[in-house]
Amino acid sequence: MEFGEKLREAREANGITQQTLADQLYVTRQAVSRWECGSRFPDLLTAKKAAEILEVSLDDLLSGEKSQKFLEGNPIITSSKATTIQAGLYGFSGTCYIVFSVLWITTFILDFRQYDLEIIPMVIVKSFHDFSMAILMILGFLLSVKEKATPRNTAILPVLYSISKILEIITTNYFHFDYHNVDVEAIIVALIKISFYIINAIAVINYFLKDIKKCRYFIYGSYGLITLERIFVFSQELLWEIIQFETISMDNFIMDILSLLGNLIFCGLIIYQTYALHKKRCLAART
Repeated sequence: MEFGEKLREAREANGITQQTLADQLYVTRQAVSRWECGSRFPDLLTAKKAAEILEVSLDDLLSGEKSQKFLEGNPIITSSKATTIQAGLYGFSGTCYIVFSVLWITTFILDFRQYDLEIIPMVIVKSFHDFSMAILMILGFLLSVKEKATPRNTAILPVLYSISKILEIITTNYFHFDYHNVDVEAIIVALIKISFYIINAIAVINYFLKDIKKCRYFIYGSYGLITLERIFVFSQELLWEIIQFETISMDNFIMDILSLLGNLIFCGLIIYQTYALHKKRCLAART
């Protein structure tokens, strides 16, 4: 007998409706229905709580089922409230990047005559990265809404983020490269940054897909550093304008805030998802 059938029998034996069980588990009735139909599975923590509510042992519900199937085949975050918050944060971050990109391009077009032709490639590079981030955030939003933010699907976002940053670093340095006056220091810094994002992507793949536990520490540290670096750069630029008694452009300030918020939200989500996945895998190991 499959998990869904056992869950339905235990629920009916206790005279509990799908809606009542869903309310006690803080999920939707549709989620419970999908579990009983066998099209979806709850995470182990939710399955354990369901077993307690239905007064059966977790082994009775899971016997014959592989606990790893529950964990890796379902969203990292399953609580309806937490899923809504996650979707909202992805949506807000995506909106920040979209508005930032539109404002950035609009400002450039309006002030086009003030810029040298050499800066156009840089604008294209910057716009590409910001639009790609907007697309990633929209993808995260859709995965959350459709309850498909599994470990495998979630890993796609930080990996694509790393690829986007690597492309941005390479193209930026390419347009700045001077064959007659090679800046060795700039090349070394660029190579260090590229190596950082390559290792970042490898760590994400090894942890989210292969469950190499030590990699989660690098994910915590790397996205923590990215967060601190963005805050530092923003604060430094703002402080410099204040010290120089320069008039702070409201348009530039708004764009900087939007870019900062979008990046901070994304990094925060990856750190939290890594933590949530770790907790669930620890629970699976103990079950």
